[in-house]
Amino acid sequence: MKRIIICEGKHDSIFLRALFPKIGIPDKDIEIFDQGERDKKEDLRNIETKIVGKFLSPYGPYSSCKILVKSEEGKGNAIHLFAEYLTTWIQNFETFLMLDLDTSLYKQNKSGKSREKKTRIERMLNKLKEMIKNKHGNFEIECEDIKDSELLVRKCYLKDKNGNQRVGSPFYLILFVHSLEEEANRTVPSDNVDIEGKISKLVELPDIQDTFSSLF
Repeated sequence: MKRIIICEGKHDSIFLRALFPKIGIPDKDIEIFDQGERDKKEDLRNIETKIVGKFLSPYGPYSSCKILVKSEEGKGNAIHLFAEYLTTWIQNFETFLMLDLDTSLYKQNKSGKSREKKTRIERMLNKLKEMIKNKHGNFEIECEDIKDSELLVRKCYLKDKNGNQRVGSPFYLILFVHSLEEEANRTVPSDNVDIEGKISKLVELPDIQDTFSSLF
């Protein structure tokens, strides 16, 4: 099954392009569409539909592509796009949403940090659920933990309004507790290395590679 990943911005797509060859996915299998750079047109809905349609098609420029990465210009845009198309995508793709939780770096107390992380996850899920409801009617979201550390992974299902029947395939949330940029800065704590250089070191970490290998 093909996979589609929605993420916040260009640094996320740089991260994924650098990471995938490390876990055995060649560049030819990946198509990356950075919304902010590659498109300034007004009819975004039509453009997004065409991109996904080409990705699904057995013919054309994306026919051999296995993973489509689409970065948006911000977390809100990413959640909005994900919510708008999720009910269709989970019928056709393995679907992923990769976001920063932006949990405070200054929480020194472990329990305080844990509470903030939980609150931010709940807030993000509630926002996603609200947007799905506005677009498609009532659905519940059921999630289970796959990984819980500085990089969180949740396996989720849409359920019908009665909460009884799962709809389509599962989708996955990949969540940096702080942010991708902060993890890169912590990996290479130097002002003399640019963010792309730091990301190139971040993707070398065994924990990062193991987590994404288990998903892809």
